[in-house]
Amino acid sequence: MPRKCSRIRRATEKVHLSRTKKRKNVFNPKTVETDKSSFDPSAKKFKMQKEILVPRDSSVEYRILNFITVFAALSNYVKCKSCDGEVKFETASPRGLGFKIIILCDKCEDRAINSSPFVKHSYEINRRFIFVMRVLGIGLKGAAKFCGLMDMPVFLTQKIYDLIIDNIYSCVKVATEKLFEKACAEEKDATSENQVDERSEELTVASDGTWKKRGFSSLHGVTSLIGYYTGKIIDIVVKSSYCKQCEPWKNKNNTEEYSKWYDDHKDICSANYNGSSGKMDVDSVIEMFRRSMEKYNVRYRNYIGDGDSETYSGILKAASDGEVEVVKLLERCVGNSTQNINERYNQLIWKMTPKIIPCGSKVVEVVAHIAAGMFNEGAISLLYFMNAMGISIGPAAHTYVEKADADRIMISNSRTHGNTHEGRMARRQSQLDLLEAADVD
Repeated sequence: MPRKCSRIRRATEKVHLSRTKKRKNVFNPKTVETDKSSFDPSAKKFKMQKEILVPRDSSVEYRILNFITVFAALSNYVKCKSCDGEVKFETASPRGLGFKIIILCDKCEDRAINSSPFVKHSYEINRRFIFVMRVLGIGLKGAAKFCGLMDMPVFLTQKIYDLIIDNIYSCVKVATEKLFEKACAEEKDATSENQVDERSEELTVASDGTWKKRGFSSLHGVTSLIGYYTGKIIDIVVKSSYCKQCEPWKNKNNTEEYSKWYDDHKDICSANYNGSSGKMDVDSVIEMFRRSMEKYNVRYRNYIGDGDSETYSGILKAASDGEVEVVKLLERCVGNSTQNINERYNQLIWKMTPKIIPCGSKVVEVVAHIAAGMFNEGAISLLYFMNAMGISIGPAAHTYVEKADADRIMISNSRTHGNTHEGRMARRQSQLDLLEAADVD
C-alpha cells in the first residue's frame, strides 16, 4: 500500500494508506538497572511513614559461593521433578551482579531463577552493593577491583554507575530530610525545656563548613547546621562549582549551540555555585537561615560562631540587610562542644569519599546525607536509607547495626565518664598507685 495518495484516488479506488505501527514499550535490559521508576515508589512510601520502621525480612541472606563448584555438585544429586531426568545449571542474562540461573533438562523446557530479588525490573543486589561500597568509601574502580580479585563478573560501566548513584541520592535525600525534621522537633522540645521564657520555634544553632580540598580551590563544600541543645544536625547544604558534563563546553560558552544544550541541561547541572570556595560556607548558612520557616516552621534567632570568622561576619551583614532574622550572634568559645560535634560530622563525610580521591558532586551529596543520618541516629540510619531504596533487609543487617550502635553508646558513655570529676579523680588515683608501685620496686 502507498504511503502517499490523493483524496480522490482514495475515495474512488478505495486505496488505504499504509501507516507505520507505533512500537510498544519494549523491555530493555541495558537501561532497566538505572530506571528511576524502580527507586521512586520506595522513597515515597518511606516519606509517608509517621514512624520510621524497617521490617526484618527473614528470607534475606546473602553468601559468597563458587557457582561452578556448587552447582556442578548439585547436578549430581538433583533430578527434574517433571520427567525424572538429569539437570544442569548455567548462568544467563547478567546485569551487574545480578543474573539468571538456568535449569537445563534434556526433555523439559528450560526454567530460570533470579539470583537476587527484583525491585520492579532491576536487581536489588546492584543498588545494595553500590550503596555499601560507597559507605565504605569505595567507588566504581574499587568495586571493580573487588569483583575482579574475587573472580566475580565484570561490574557496571561508569555511565550506569553514575545513573544508579543519582537514583540512590534521590532516596537517601528523602530519608535524611525525614531525619532532619525529627531532629528539629527534638531541638524545639529541648529549647522549651531549657528556656522556659523562650519560644520553642526560635532556635539557637551553630554551623561549620568543610571542603573536599584544602585551601580556597576546592570544587565541593559541605555546610551543616547543628541544634545547640540536642547537638543534632538539622540541615545541610552541599555546594559545587564543577559539572563534568559542562567540561567539554568550556570554550563554547557564548555560542548558540551551547545555549541550546544548556537549556536542556541546566535542571540537572551538578554545578550549583558560582564563586570562591571560601564563600561557600557563608552563602550556605544564609540559604539555610532563609528556608527555616518553609522547611520546619522555625527561626534561627541565635547563632553561635567564631567572632572573627567570615561566616559570622556574613550572618551579621545578612541580618543588618534584613535578609535573615537573628536576635543574637554569640561567639563560640575555644574548645566548645559544638565545634567538636561539627568536626566529627566532617570526618564521617571524608571517610566515605576520601579527600585524596577525586569524585563528582553527586557522590559528595550522597555521602553528606548518609553521614548526617549516621551522625544523628547511628548505624540504624543505614537501614533507613536502604529501606527507602526498596531493599529488603535481613536479620544479619539488623544484628550488625544493633551491635554497632550499642558499641558506640558504650564508648561514648566511657568517654563521658572519663571527663567527669569522678573520672579525673579515678585517673589521678591510678597514676598515684603506679608511682607508689614504682617506688616500692
